Amino acid sequence: AAQGSQEYNLALYVSPAQAARLPAGGCWVKIVGAAPGANVLALKVFAQNDDTTTSGFLQAIEYAVQNGAKVINESFGSPAFPDTSQDVIRDANDAAVAAGVTVVVGSGDAGAASTISSPATDPQVISVGVSTTFRSYAQADFGGFDNPAVGNGRWVDGNISSASSGGFTQSGGTVDLVAPGDANWALCSADTTNYAGCADGFGGTDNGVQQFGGASESSPLTAAAAADVIQAYARTHGGTDPAPALVKEVLTSSATDIDAPASEQGAGLLDVLAAVKLAASLSPASAGHGFGLPGGAFSRALSGGLLVSPSQVNVV
Repeated sequence: AAQGSQEYNLALYVSPAQAARLPAGGCWVKIVGAAPGANVLALKVFAQNDDTTTSGFLQAIEYAVQNGAKVINESFGSPAFPDTSQDVIRDANDAAVAAGVTVVVGSGDAGAASTISSPATDPQVISVGVSTTFRSYAQADFGGFDNPAVGNGRWVDGNISSASSGGFTQSGGTVDLVAPGDANWALCSADTTNYAGCADGFGGTDNGVQQFGGASESSPLTAAAAADVIQAYARTHGGTDPAPALVKEVLTSSATDIDAPASEQGAGLLDVLAAVKLAASLSPASAGHGFGLPGGAFSRALSGGLLVSPSQVNVV
């Protein structure tokens, strides 16, 4: 929900050698979220020294639902073994979905070898992996991007991050989609009484921004997209919000295939604009009916794209 109301000079973030290669006057950036008009309720489940309890997670999820949250982002997980529905946080998420709340969970940052953490393994939530977008490296001239001897003026993006948890869950599923999370600018605060880790500029100084990444970034970006989908759908459906299952269908149906294995990318790379167009184009009839396909799945051709259900088909 970052508003983009302030500019930050990356010349103050990088080393003097890098700053000398940036444009005259520095490289100024704004940070705008994917849902800058959203209202955000922050619930702190990790206490001092990052200690936490299961009951703290349950209380936060319940509080969010009771206080009108339409989307819950969960940038956390645990590699439960065995991975079963006995996870009570997963039960709480299922209750939230049943109450009409869309739940988005990061898959984790443990690589692609079947490392998806619970509660991202729950088929009722939206499980999000991590894609690369190294524009922030280019903007700050990491790796000599602006050096004419080694740079070509282009940066790499749209790949699967090496950290992104993927593979298969115990039940045979995988991530639903991926979103940028390696690595981008995020806002931070110099107030170390409430937030630690912002002093990562050159010399350990705080410049109001930090490079941030992992599923803890890709998941909230997808949660923002879910908020946009809900808003677009409600605008063309008399103020009625879509069910969480429909939000998930819209996001996965509009994702872009980036030619990675399905066990790493799921349906593909998040495309917020395509998702919004698809949500707005749904007619009341198409939102509940479709053309019959084997196994009960169906697809619907709409002016905003093709809506496909379900998001995954597991074949044994």
